Amino acid sequence: MISDWIISIFIDELLMEPEAQEGQKFKENDVADFLHAVAGTLMCDFVLLDVAWCNKVQVAIERIRFAGIEGHLGKCYSPRTVSGFLTALESWEST
Repeated sequence: MISDWIISIFIDELLMEPEAQEGQKFKENDVADFLHAVAGTLMCDFVLLDVAWCNKVQVAIERIRFAGIEGHLGKCYSPRTVSGFLTALESWEST
């Protein structure tokens, strides 16, 4: 079961990421990517996203962890790190 508080914190952090960088705005075509990033990261152990959204997810997770907040958040991979994804998947054991 996913805690409501980790959902809220992750969404807030993910939405803050584009606004935290000058010139980055949340665009209409970002909606589908945002929804995939949120659902995948909160519900899965591994998430495959494009490079830009993978970076956004990783930055959001780093800020959450730096604040000492625990909770399930999946590990994000992109086409650049697909070999790492395959290695993690092969060695993954369900809990």
